[in-house]
Amino acid sequence: MDGYEYSGLIVGGIVLILIVRIIIGYWASRRVETTNDYVLAGRRLPIWMAAPSIMATWFAAETLMGSSSEAYSYGLQGVIFDPFGATMCLVLSGFLVVRLARRAQYITIMDFFQHRYGTAMSVMGSVAQIISYFGWTAAQIVAGG
Repeated sequence: MDGYEYSGLIVGGIVLILIVRIIIGYWASRRVETTNDYVLAGRRLPIWMAAPSIMATWFAAETLMGSSSEAYSYGLQGVIFDPFGATMCLVLSGFLVVRLARRAQYITIMDFFQHRYGTAMSVMGSVAQIISYFGWTAAQIVAGG
């Protein structure tokens, strides 16, 4: 059984991570009472926790493969545009959109569209988001191999 000498250690590590996640999930679930608590952490998440969480949602297989491809094709300049563009998007959204969303108690972007333009626009926007996520998911699958 060459190559399997560490399989017990690997399985043990995975089980340990799962146990830790279950404990954290149970602990956090006792503090969740409303939709805002679940989706937005009750709007009480400090910046040092929110920033890495947002960046983690943007980091995936497509990011690794796309950055490598850009570096190969365009050199360092190609790599610079992707993270700085994403960072500028997040910073501008943070300063411009978050204040409006907090003041109006919106949970999602579609809440804004529903409030401003009505239910029909909210439904159309939701459908557009769902369709775009199929493309994003496909990019992850292709990039991940």
